[in-house]
Amino acid sequence: MEMKWGNEAVDLTNYLSITDIVKTTGMRESKVKYYIYRGKLKATKIGWQWFVKKSDLEEFLKNFEKNE
Repeated sequence: MEMKWGNEAVDLTNYLSITDIVKTTGMRESKVKYYIYRGKLKATKIGWQWFVKKSDLEEFLKNFEKNE
């Protein structure tokens, strides 16, 4: 997946949007944003949208399951 940012194309192949994370994990959108804002889930903001690397989500979920 590619997204335009200004005149540049950004490759989002290895990234998930918050909507994608909600669909794949079943987590509420507000909870995903909470973890991003608290710095517990690494994310990159492009324009108005947040994107999370798939590997960062996997690491977060591994640690999340241990602590829950």
